[in-house]
Amino acid sequence: MHTAWARAKENITKAQEEMSKHANRRRRAVDWDVGDKVYLSTKNLRNSRPSRKLGQQWVGPYTVLERKGYAFRLELPKGSQIHDVFSPDVLIKALNNPLPRQKAPELSSEVIDGQEEWQVEKILAVRLRRKQLQYQVSWVGYDPDPEWYPASNFKHSPYKIREFHAEYLDLLGPLRDLLAWVAEGEAGETSYNHRTEVEAGKTESLLPTTLN
Repeated sequence: MHTAWARAKENITKAQEEMSKHANRRRRAVDWDVGDKVYLSTKNLRNSRPSRKLGQQWVGPYTVLERKGYAFRLELPKGSQIHDVFSPDVLIKALNNPLPRQKAPELSSEVIDGQEEWQVEKILAVRLRRKQLQYQVSWVGYDPDPEWYPASNFKHSPYKIREFHAEYLDLLGPLRDLLAWVAEGEAGETSYNHRTEVEAGKTESLLPTTLN
């Protein structure tokens, strides 16, 4: 009985060693440390944004705050709805001085007011929900997105909204503050203090004559 238990224990130990060797072979070499900046792969990220195109894309760079075992904690933008600890398999170092032929990764978003902002390619549709305008859009570099987003998401894309409503004069909208958004953008004074409601039955009066 003792011999059988000893053999079983030995086999378990060998299996654990093999698993450890296999894991170590798969792990990427880490060339960054706390304080460095890294890009984060969007491969396994899930959020309210549209699904990405096939192929790996990256966001960042983000500062490495802490090493936790074999993983790293990043300084993500405020309001991020994802856990801030990542395996090095989804990170690459941000190079301050890239070597010849060495390119930075293609970024899938830019950061505006501390939050990642996806670039609008075109406004596709509009609807009214609880006196709030919502839009369907296509995003630059992303697959078709069936979701409806509140108008407030597109304050940094006022020209796209203006183009849409100028083309579809018979549809609902635009929102009350559209011209103010355009003016703020041109003056470099864009903020998130705005209204996104429309008045039912008065959509024609909300369409500025300057849209064309």
